[in-house]
Amino acid sequence: ARFTSPLNVTDFIQFTALVNLDDGDLQGLVPAAATIARAEGLLAPARAVERRISQGPKAP
Repeated sequence: ARFTSPLNVTDFIQFTALVNLDDGDLQGLVPAAATIARAEGLLAPARAVERRISQGPKAP
């Protein structure tokens, strides 16, 4: 009989999703993102997203 493992190569792969937003899109999402973060008790991420938009656009 052949041995088969319950593990698969996909068990060791980490998938990461990246999102790029322009300044206009980010500005529209800040209120909702901050509200959701605060509701979940994530105060630092809420402040970070608010600070990011208050500092204005990044220089290229």
